[in-house]
Amino acid sequence: MTEFTRPKRKKPNRLRVILLVAVLFFVLYLLKNADTLIAQFLGK
Repeated sequence: MTEFTRPKRKKPNRLRVILLVAVLFFVLYLLKNADTLIAQFLGK
């Protein structure tokens, strides 16, 4: 936890927000495609 307590003020918030949004969209994409994937898997 030494990196977290170190006072770095380089504003890494933008990168963190972009990463969180990308992960969120990826999870939503997987959840949206999960229905079709499960339907195709059960259809066979």
